Amino acid sequence: MQIQSGHRALPLFFVIGRERSGTTLLKSCLDAHPHLCIPVEALITVNLFSKYYLNNKRFTKAQLESFIGDLFSLKQTRKLGIEENEIREWLYRFELPTFGEAIKSVYYLYNIKNGSKQLIMIGDKNPSHILHINLLRKIFPEAKFIALVRDYHTQIKSIRGVSLETKNIASLACRWKFANSRILALKRKNPELVHIIRFEELICQKREELYQICNFLGIEFSEEMISGRLNRLGLFNNYTQKIHQSTLGKIDPDKTKIYPIDFSLNELKTMEAIAGDVGIRFGYAKQIEISNIEKTIVKIRTLLSQIYGISYLLSAQIIVYYPFKIRLILQRMVEYLFKNRHTKSEQKS
Repeated sequence: MQIQSGHRALPLFFVIGRERSGTTLLKSCLDAHPHLCIPVEALITVNLFSKYYLNNKRFTKAQLESFIGDLFSLKQTRKLGIEENEIREWLYRFELPTFGEAIKSVYYLYNIKNGSKQLIMIGDKNPSHILHINLLRKIFPEAKFIALVRDYHTQIKSIRGVSLETKNIASLACRWKFANSRILALKRKNPELVHIIRFEELICQKREELYQICNFLGIEFSEEMISGRLNRLGLFNNYTQKIHQSTLGKIDPDKTKIYPIDFSLNELKTMEAIAGDVGIRFGYAKQIEISNIEKTIVKIRTLLSQIYGISYLLSAQIIVYYPFKIRLILQRMVEYLFKNRHTKSEQKS
Protein backbone atom coordinates (compact mmCIF):
# COMPACT_ATOMS: atom_id res chain seq x y z
CA MET A 1 0.00 0.00 0.00
CA GLN A 2 1.34 3.42 -0.94
CA ILE A 3 2.13 5.67 2.00
CA GLN A 4 0.93 9.26 1.65
CA SER A 5 3.76 11.80 1.82
CA GLY A 6 2.02 15.05 2.81
CA HIS A 7 1.22 14.86 6.50
CA ARG A 8 -1.45 17.55 6.19
CA ALA A 9 -3.30 15.37 3.67
CA LEU A 10 -3.35 12.33 5.95
CA PRO A 11 -6.92 11.18 6.72
CA LEU A 12 -8.05 11.36 10.33
CA PHE A 13 -10.23 9.09 12.44
CA PHE A 14 -11.66 9.44 15.93
CA VAL A 15 -12.20 6.77 18.59
CA ILE A 16 -15.24 7.81 20.63
CA GLY A 17 -17.34 6.33 23.42
CA ARG A 18 -18.30 6.80 27.04
CA GLU A 19 -15.61 6.46 29.69
CA ARG A 20 -14.97 2.83 30.71
CA SER A 21 -16.21 1.51 27.36
CA GLY A 22 -12.91 0.15 26.03
CA THR A 23 -11.62 3.21 24.17
CA THR A 24 -8.19 2.99 25.83
CA LEU A 25 -7.87 -0.70 24.99
CA LEU A 26 -8.82 -0.09 21.35
CA LYS A 27 -6.48 2.89 21.16
CA SER A 28 -3.56 0.74 22.31
CA CYS A 29 -4.37 -1.94 19.70
CA LEU A 30 -4.69 0.53 16.83
CA ASP A 31 -1.60 2.48 17.86
CA ALA A 32 0.40 -0.76 17.59
CA HIS A 33 -0.30 -0.80 13.83
CA PRO A 34 2.91 0.11 11.93
CA HIS A 35 1.12 2.77 9.86
CA LEU A 36 -1.23 4.31 12.44
CA CYS A 37 -0.55 6.82 15.18
CA ILE A 38 -2.94 7.82 17.96
CA PRO A 39 -1.36 10.44 20.24
CA VAL A 40 -2.03 10.57 23.96
CA GLU A 41 -5.24 12.32 25.01
CA ALA A 42 -4.67 16.06 24.83
CA LEU A 43 -8.06 17.49 23.67
CA ILE A 44 -6.29 20.35 21.87
CA THR A 45 -8.73 20.42 18.93
CA VAL A 46 -11.77 21.06 21.10
CA ASN A 47 -9.99 23.54 23.36
CA LEU A 48 -8.65 25.71 20.54
CA PHE A 49 -11.55 25.44 18.09
CA SER A 50 -13.63 28.51 18.97
CA LYS A 51 -10.67 30.90 18.75
CA TYR A 52 -8.80 29.47 15.77
CA TYR A 53 -11.12 27.60 13.40
CA LEU A 54 -11.68 30.83 11.38
CA ASN A 55 -13.97 29.12 8.85
CA ASN A 56 -11.03 26.93 7.83
CA LYS A 57 -9.04 29.87 6.44
CA ARG A 58 -5.26 29.86 6.56
CA PHE A 59 -3.58 31.48 9.54
CA THR A 60 -1.70 34.72 9.25
CA LYS A 61 1.72 34.74 10.94
CA ALA A 62 0.27 36.64 13.88
CA GLN A 63 -2.56 34.12 14.24
CA LEU A 64 -0.13 31.21 14.02
CA GLU A 65 2.04 32.71 16.76
CA SER A 66 -1.05 33.20 18.91
CA PHE A 67 -2.10 29.60 18.22
CA ILE A 68 1.29 28.27 19.31
CA GLY A 69 1.22 30.37 22.47
CA ASP A 70 -2.27 29.20 23.43
CA LEU A 71 -1.42 25.60 22.51
CA PHE A 72 1.35 25.58 25.10
CA SER A 73 -0.76 27.33 27.70
CA LEU A 74 -2.86 24.14 27.77
CA LYS A 75 -1.70 21.71 30.44
CA GLN A 76 -2.71 18.79 28.21
CA THR A 77 -0.13 19.77 25.57
CA ARG A 78 2.66 18.67 27.91
CA LYS A 79 1.44 15.10 27.49
CA LEU A 80 2.55 15.17 23.85
CA GLY A 81 6.21 15.62 24.79
CA ILE A 82 6.71 18.37 22.20
CA GLU A 83 8.62 21.58 22.89
CA GLU A 84 7.28 24.96 21.80
CA ASN A 85 10.30 25.71 19.62
CA GLU A 86 9.90 22.32 17.90
CA ILE A 87 6.28 22.89 16.86
CA ARG A 88 7.05 26.46 15.79
CA GLU A 89 9.89 25.31 13.54
CA TRP A 90 7.75 22.49 12.14
CA LEU A 91 4.73 24.69 11.34
CA TYR A 92 6.86 27.33 9.60
CA ARG A 93 8.50 24.76 7.32
CA PHE A 94 5.40 24.69 5.15
CA GLU A 95 2.69 26.97 3.87
CA LEU A 96 0.79 28.69 6.67
CA PRO A 97 -1.80 26.12 7.82
CA THR A 98 -5.52 26.12 8.42
CA PHE A 99 -6.63 25.18 11.93
CA GLY A 100 -7.24 21.56 10.90
CA GLU A 101 -3.84 21.32 9.24
CA ALA A 102 -2.15 22.80 12.31
CA ILE A 103 -3.74 20.12 14.51
CA LYS A 104 -2.58 17.38 12.13
CA SER A 105 0.90 18.90 12.16
CA VAL A 106 1.04 18.71 15.95
CA TYR A 107 0.00 15.06 15.86
CA TYR A 108 2.46 14.25 13.08
CA LEU A 109 5.31 15.82 15.04
CA TYR A 110 4.25 13.66 18.00
CA ASN A 111 4.64 10.65 15.69
CA ILE A 112 8.13 11.78 14.63
CA LYS A 113 9.18 12.02 18.27
CA ASN A 114 7.67 8.63 19.16
CA GLY A 115 8.95 6.16 16.60
CA SER A 116 8.47 8.07 13.34
CA LYS A 117 6.18 5.58 11.61
CA GLN A 118 5.30 5.90 7.93
CA LEU A 119 1.70 6.90 8.45
CA ILE A 120 -1.39 6.12 6.43
CA MET A 121 -3.79 7.67 8.95
CA ILE A 122 -3.77 9.65 12.19
CA GLY A 123 -6.17 8.81 15.00
CA ASP A 124 -7.46 10.79 17.96
CA LYS A 125 -8.99 9.10 20.98
CA ASN A 126 -10.80 10.92 23.73
CA PRO A 127 -14.09 9.99 25.44
CA SER A 128 -14.97 13.71 25.55
CA HIS A 129 -15.13 13.81 21.77
CA ILE A 130 -18.51 12.10 21.87
CA LEU A 131 -19.88 15.44 23.08
CA HIS A 132 -18.31 17.38 20.22
CA ILE A 133 -19.08 15.30 17.14
CA ASN A 134 -20.57 18.21 15.16
CA LEU A 135 -17.57 20.40 15.95
CA LEU A 136 -15.12 17.69 14.82
CA ARG A 137 -17.06 17.06 11.62
CA LYS A 138 -16.96 20.78 10.83
CA ILE A 139 -13.16 20.82 11.07
CA PHE A 140 -12.58 17.40 9.51
CA PRO A 141 -15.62 16.61 7.30
CA GLU A 142 -14.05 13.46 5.85
CA ALA A 143 -13.00 12.01 9.22
CA LYS A 144 -14.22 8.56 10.23
CA PHE A 145 -15.50 7.60 13.67
CA ILE A 146 -15.00 4.32 15.50
CA ALA A 147 -17.63 4.28 18.26
CA LEU A 148 -17.30 1.95 21.23
CA VAL A 149 -20.40 0.95 23.18
CA ARG A 150 -20.54 -1.07 26.38
CA ASP A 151 -23.51 -2.64 28.13
CA TYR A 152 -24.86 0.06 30.42
CA HIS A 153 -24.94 -2.28 33.44
CA THR A 154 -21.22 -3.11 33.36
CA GLN A 155 -20.20 0.38 32.19
CA ILE A 156 -21.99 1.98 35.14
CA LYS A 157 -20.50 -0.56 37.54
CA SER A 158 -17.02 0.13 36.15
CA ILE A 159 -17.27 3.91 36.25
CA ARG A 160 -18.51 3.80 39.85
CA GLY A 161 -15.52 1.66 40.74
CA VAL A 162 -12.90 4.24 39.76
CA SER A 163 -14.61 7.42 41.06
CA LEU A 164 -14.41 9.14 37.67
CA GLU A 165 -17.80 10.79 38.01
CA THR A 166 -20.79 10.64 40.32
CA LYS A 167 -21.86 7.31 41.76
CA ASN A 168 -25.54 8.16 41.27
CA ILE A 169 -27.17 5.45 39.13
CA ALA A 170 -29.78 7.70 37.51
CA SER A 171 -27.19 10.31 36.53
CA LEU A 172 -24.86 7.71 35.06
CA ALA A 173 -27.67 5.95 33.19
CA CYS A 174 -28.77 9.30 31.77
CA ARG A 175 -25.22 10.05 30.58
CA TRP A 176 -24.93 6.61 28.99
CA LYS A 177 -28.21 7.14 27.16
CA PHE A 178 -27.26 10.66 26.02
CA ALA A 179 -23.81 9.69 24.71
CA ASN A 180 -24.85 6.53 22.95
CA SER A 181 -27.93 8.15 21.44
CA ARG A 182 -25.48 10.54 19.76
CA ILE A 183 -23.66 7.55 18.28
CA LEU A 184 -26.92 6.22 16.85
CA ALA A 185 -27.75 9.65 15.40
CA LEU A 186 -24.30 9.95 13.81
CA LYS A 187 -24.58 6.48 12.30
CA ARG A 188 -28.04 7.25 10.95
CA LYS A 189 -26.91 10.47 9.25
CA ASN A 190 -23.47 9.31 8.06
CA PRO A 191 -23.46 5.49 7.91
CA GLU A 192 -20.33 5.36 5.74
CA LEU A 193 -18.29 7.37 8.27
CA VAL A 194 -19.19 5.42 11.42
CA HIS A 195 -18.24 1.95 12.64
CA ILE A 196 -19.85 0.81 15.88
CA ILE A 197 -18.12 -1.85 17.97
CA ARG A 198 -19.34 -3.38 21.20
CA PHE A 199 -16.88 -3.66 24.06
CA GLU A 200 -17.94 -7.25 24.66
CA GLU A 201 -16.96 -8.29 21.12
CA LEU A 202 -13.65 -6.45 21.35
CA ILE A 203 -12.80 -8.47 24.46
CA CYS A 204 -14.02 -11.87 23.26
CA GLN A 205 -13.37 -11.62 19.51
CA LYS A 206 -10.50 -9.17 19.29
CA ARG A 207 -8.97 -10.42 16.04
CA GLU A 208 -12.29 -10.44 14.16
CA GLU A 209 -13.21 -6.98 15.41
CA LEU A 210 -9.82 -5.50 14.53
CA TYR A 211 -10.08 -7.00 11.03
CA GLN A 212 -13.43 -5.23 10.61
CA ILE A 213 -12.02 -1.95 11.87
CA CYS A 214 -9.09 -2.15 9.44
CA ASN A 215 -11.51 -2.85 6.62
CA PHE A 216 -13.59 0.17 7.67
CA LEU A 217 -10.49 2.40 7.73
CA GLY A 218 -9.26 0.99 4.42
CA ILE A 219 -5.94 -0.31 5.76
CA GLU A 220 -4.33 -3.73 5.94
CA PHE A 221 -4.60 -5.73 9.14
CA SER A 222 -1.40 -6.06 11.17
CA GLU A 223 -0.67 -8.89 13.58
CA GLU A 224 1.05 -6.36 15.84
CA MET A 225 -2.39 -5.02 16.78
CA ILE A 226 -3.12 -8.27 18.62
CA SER A 227 0.08 -8.46 20.63
CA GLY A 228 0.84 -4.77 21.00
CA ARG A 229 -0.54 -2.95 24.02
CA LEU A 230 0.39 0.12 26.00
CA ASN A 231 3.19 1.12 23.64
CA ARG A 232 2.17 4.78 23.94
CA LEU A 233 -0.77 4.98 26.29
CA GLY A 234 0.53 8.03 28.10
CA LEU A 235 -0.03 6.95 31.70
CA PHE A 236 1.41 10.01 33.35
CA ASN A 237 0.42 9.64 36.96
CA ASN A 238 -0.57 7.04 39.49
CA TYR A 239 -4.26 7.92 39.30
CA THR A 240 -4.44 7.56 35.51
CA GLN A 241 -2.54 4.29 35.78
CA LYS A 242 -4.98 3.07 38.43
CA ILE A 243 -7.97 3.93 36.21
CA HIS A 244 -6.54 1.93 33.31
CA GLN A 245 -5.10 -0.88 35.43
CA SER A 246 -7.22 -3.49 33.63
CA THR A 247 -5.61 -2.51 30.34
CA LEU A 248 -2.13 -3.19 31.71
CA GLY A 249 -2.58 -6.95 31.85
CA LYS A 250 -4.69 -9.68 30.35
CA ILE A 251 -8.30 -8.60 29.87
CA ASP A 252 -10.75 -10.65 31.92
CA PRO A 253 -13.80 -11.75 29.84
CA ASP A 254 -15.80 -11.69 33.11
CA LYS A 255 -15.78 -7.90 32.78
CA THR A 256 -18.44 -8.33 30.11
CA LYS A 257 -20.76 -10.24 32.44
CA ILE A 258 -23.54 -8.81 34.57
CA TYR A 259 -24.18 -10.07 38.08
CA PRO A 260 -27.49 -9.05 39.68
CA ILE A 261 -25.79 -8.84 43.08
CA ASP A 262 -23.86 -5.81 41.79
CA PHE A 263 -27.00 -3.69 42.03
CA SER A 264 -30.06 -3.39 44.23
CA LEU A 265 -33.52 -3.97 42.74
CA ASN A 266 -34.20 -0.22 42.73
CA GLU A 267 -30.91 0.46 40.96
CA LEU A 268 -31.72 -2.11 38.27
CA LYS A 269 -35.16 -0.58 37.80
CA THR A 270 -33.57 2.86 37.45
CA MET A 271 -31.12 1.70 34.79
CA GLU A 272 -33.78 -0.12 32.78
CA ALA A 273 -36.22 2.81 32.97
CA ILE A 274 -33.67 5.35 31.77
CA ALA A 275 -31.24 3.48 29.50
CA GLY A 276 -32.99 0.21 28.69
CA ASP A 277 -34.70 1.23 25.43
CA VAL A 278 -31.49 2.64 23.93
CA GLY A 279 -29.59 -0.40 25.19
CA ILE A 280 -31.90 -2.71 23.24
CA ARG A 281 -30.93 -0.89 20.03
CA PHE A 282 -27.34 -2.02 20.61
CA GLY A 283 -28.41 -5.57 21.44
CA TYR A 284 -28.21 -5.31 25.23
CA ALA A 285 -30.87 -7.17 27.20
CA LYS A 286 -32.67 -5.71 30.18
CA GLN A 287 -31.95 -7.51 33.44
CA ILE A 288 -35.49 -7.05 34.69
CA GLU A 289 -38.72 -6.09 32.99
CA ILE A 290 -40.67 -3.15 34.37
CA SER A 291 -44.08 -1.89 33.34
CA ASN A 292 -44.64 1.48 31.70
CA ILE A 293 -46.21 2.72 34.92
CA GLU A 294 -43.15 1.69 36.93
CA LYS A 295 -40.91 3.29 34.32
CA THR A 296 -42.79 6.58 34.64
CA ILE A 297 -42.61 6.48 38.43
CA VAL A 298 -38.86 5.82 38.34
CA LYS A 299 -38.27 8.69 35.90
CA ILE A 300 -40.25 11.10 38.09
CA ARG A 301 -38.49 9.92 41.25
CA THR A 302 -35.04 10.35 39.70
CA LEU A 303 -35.76 13.53 37.77
CA LEU A 304 -33.32 15.72 39.69
CA SER A 305 -30.55 13.15 39.27
CA GLN A 306 -31.25 12.97 35.56
CA ILE A 307 -31.13 16.75 35.27
CA TYR A 308 -27.78 16.72 37.06
CA GLY A 309 -26.52 13.97 34.78
CA ILE A 310 -27.49 15.73 31.56
CA SER A 311 -26.41 19.22 32.73
CA TYR A 312 -22.91 17.86 33.35
CA LEU A 313 -22.64 16.83 29.70
CA LEU A 314 -24.35 19.90 28.28
CA SER A 315 -22.04 22.21 30.23
CA ALA A 316 -19.05 20.33 28.78
CA GLN A 317 -20.47 20.94 25.29
CA ILE A 318 -21.09 24.63 25.85
CA ILE A 319 -17.82 25.52 27.60
CA VAL A 320 -15.74 25.06 24.43
CA TYR A 321 -17.39 28.18 23.01
CA TYR A 322 -16.40 30.37 25.99
CA PRO A 323 -13.51 32.85 25.52
CA PHE A 324 -10.23 30.96 25.68
CA LYS A 325 -8.86 32.62 28.84
CA ILE A 326 -12.11 32.03 30.74
CA ARG A 327 -12.01 28.36 29.72
CA LEU A 328 -8.46 28.06 31.01
CA ILE A 329 -9.51 29.41 34.40
CA LEU A 330 -12.54 27.10 34.57
CA GLN A 331 -10.49 24.07 33.55
CA ARG A 332 -7.89 24.76 36.22
CA MET A 333 -10.63 25.11 38.81
CA VAL A 334 -12.14 21.77 37.77
CA GLU A 335 -8.71 20.09 37.79
CA TYR A 336 -8.06 21.45 41.29
CA LEU A 337 -11.42 20.23 42.60
CA PHE A 338 -10.98 16.83 40.92
CA LYS A 339 -7.48 16.45 42.34
CA ASN A 340 -8.71 17.30 45.85
CA ARG A 341 -11.58 14.83 45.50
CA HIS A 342 -9.20 12.08 44.41
CA THR A 343 -6.77 12.85 47.27
CA LYS A 344 -9.59 12.61 49.81
CA SER A 345 -10.85 9.31 48.35
CA GLU A 346 -7.31 7.87 48.53
CA GLN A 347 -6.97 8.97 52.15
CA LYS A 348 -10.24 7.27 53.03
CA SER A 349 -9.13 4.04 51.37
